[in-house]
Amino acid sequence: MRGEAGREMRRHNRSSVLTTLYHGGPSSRVELSDATGLSCSVVSRVVADLLANQVIRTAGAADSRGGRPRILVEVNPAYGSVAGVDVTEESVQIGLYDLTLRQQAVSHFRAPETLTDVGALSQRIIAGLRSVERAAKTNRGAIIGAGVAVAGPLGMTDGAELAAELADRSGLRIVLGDNRVRSLARAEGWLGAAGKPGRTAVVVLEAEAHIVLVENRLIEWSGEWGHTTLVFDGRPCRCGSRGCAETYIGATGVLERHRQLSGGTPKPGSKAGRRLLTAPQPGLAQETVGYLGASIVSMSNLLMPERVVLTGWFGRALSERHLGELREYVAKNAFRPTAVEAGISTAATARIGAAALPVCAFLKYGLDPRKVKPLENGRPTGFPLEVP
Repeated sequence: MRGEAGREMRRHNRSSVLTTLYHGGPSSRVELSDATGLSCSVVSRVVADLLANQVIRTAGAADSRGGRPRILVEVNPAYGSVAGVDVTEESVQIGLYDLTLRQQAVSHFRAPETLTDVGALSQRIIAGLRSVERAAKTNRGAIIGAGVAVAGPLGMTDGAELAAELADRSGLRIVLGDNRVRSLARAEGWLGAAGKPGRTAVVVLEAEAHIVLVENRLIEWSGEWGHTTLVFDGRPCRCGSRGCAETYIGATGVLERHRQLSGGTPKPGSKAGRRLLTAPQPGLAQETVGYLGASIVSMSNLLMPERVVLTGWFGRALSERHLGELREYVAKNAFRPTAVEAGISTAATARIGAAALPVCAFLKYGLDPRKVKPLENGRPTGFPLEVP
């Protein structure tokens, strides 16, 4: 097949083989053929091309019942690096990772007083990029691309403006922007329990409360779950409504409840606030877990996920101490069996989810953005700039 149709077919074949290897691990050509539905001859051609370009590498041999051992291939972690940037109101973190998302270096600095000055913020991020490049003993040309996770309401620009500014200033072909909540969920889908077969509802609990649906490691949908009504005419919410779930299960709402019960309260993102919420007073903890259990059951009965994964720093704090209680409540009240699992939430989770953006684009496109021609405004023509 020749022309544009032939190029698209070859791109699709590379994408299928690369994605299968990336998420499935070392495989033989026969196993890749079975997994992708491509013929053995097509798989062999794709594998030969990827080996020649060092995108993949041999990974030993598997035992064979007869004949020659089956040679295994896997994604080459050293093929290139990706950068992940996590931007919050308190700090900016820049991580450099190999192609399989193993950390090579990290840099962080306090966030500027305002995040609206995109030019100044991008300059500081680029300085952080230079820092991680030096620490990892690499250079800008070895970086396949970068992802930027920006805190803020879902459905906003989601870091697109900052990503575009970084692309112009950094010299990187691909810089993709996304919302920080989605980046947390993406990391759970790539490295955590949300990567298991079936639909997963990733519940992100930090100052606010969000939900992201993940299936086959891709984000299906994300929404402002915290602004669904949990209690009729209940506590006032920052959105102007009353009784929103966020005011009962988000860190800001729980701290406000603590203030009502015992006096003054620290800010939710502060160290004092996190310490308080990590081990709240028993009555407040029991109340919060009850509201969270009811919220999960309502959501589960509506969306029917196979599992719920709790992530975000507040979600992790609650799951570390009350996961058993939540599981018991959900098992008793949910319409269908729904597993409740703790996420991998750490200080690095959002930047890993951001770093996965250029990897996801690479896998989807089937080509290294550094090698794609022609270019349009300095970017690879046709490259997917919006990746789930």
